[in-house]
Amino acid sequence: MSNFATRYFELTDRRDAINAQVAPLQAQLDAANAIAIEAQANANAIAAEINAIRGGRDWLELKTEIAQLTRALGKIPARPVAEEAAGQ
Repeated sequence: MSNFATRYFELTDRRDAINAQVAPLQAQLDAANAIAIEAQANANAIAAEINAIRGGRDWLELKTEIAQLTRALGKIPARPVAEEAAGQ
């Protein structure tokens, strides 16, 4: 047998021994990943529901207008002062 073949079998035996050693950990990792994937799908569904309630693009427009008014006002007045000014 050539030196290459001998080295190949040494390395693959080493690899296989390591894989056998980590097999229980790999099973735990696979289970944790499955839980994480399920949790991400659940989070995505909740985020979609929140987005639907907020109105999608309307929500972004609302926040944009609030930001524009914040810049225009410079300092946000206390709510009672803002309501009084609106009533005048």
